[in-house]
Amino acid sequence: MNDRNKAVLSVVILCALCLAGCGKKEDQKGEIITENQAVQVDFETYSKDYYAEDKTLLLTVKKTIPIVRIAENSEASAEVNRQVKDFDIQGMSVDEAVKWAQEDYLRRGKDNWYGYSMETTYSAQREDNVVISFVTDAYSYMGGAHGNMMEAALNFDTQTGKRLMLTDVTIDERKATEEIVADILAQTKQEKYKDMFFEGYESSVGDLLSEDTWYLGKDGFHVIGNEYIISPHVVGILDFVIPYETADFLKEEYRTITK
Repeated sequence: MNDRNKAVLSVVILCALCLAGCGKKEDQKGEIITENQAVQVDFETYSKDYYAEDKTLLLTVKKTIPIVRIAENSEASAEVNRQVKDFDIQGMSVDEAVKWAQEDYLRRGKDNWYGYSMETTYSAQREDNVVISFVTDAYSYMGGAHGNMMEAALNFDTQTGKRLMLTDVTIDERKATEEIVADILAQTKQEKYKDMFFEGYESSVGDLLSEDTWYLGKDGFHVIGNEYIISPHVVGILDFVIPYETADFLKEEYRTITK
């Protein structure tokens, strides 16, 4: 597991962004200035606790989302923010999670209750005149032996706010996919990954790459390796990177970092 993954203590799989009532709000700020355009990313954290009638804490929901501001380009800013707000990597709404927690609490009883939680945290991986890339780390505990973790990625065109797909950033999507999968497979043979993968995992490496699992970082093209695809939960979430110097499947504009 890389340093970025270790730094993320919890993440979630959730759904609603605007949490009202007794919710709390915190602000964090980060800014990167490029030569021709200022890209500012602020992070807002929303949290809310849900209780049973006897005041037992049932569920804590928390989400840290980015608010993007692109200088002199309010339309692109609004489009990025809209898509971030609408993105849901689990498909479970807060209302559904609360109902689930209520039902489980009634079934298990107070003496066997540990409280459920859902949290999502976004982090900016690259912001320049060409690309704005985010990784969202998701964690949830809804009963069971351990919580569940997942990561996803979103990439946007800085000029238009459009979400970028593989076909947008690669010279030939089919050939690029083949090259990316082959590169990841080669990386898995490194000594540091010894005994980390399921038997016969080679046939599943291609399943790692989807439109929700790649992103453009400051150092290269990344593919997220979520749990249970080629490796068990104990391994954690992996991150495979192909440096820009060798990622010749990318269009030239995406291989150049604008500073």
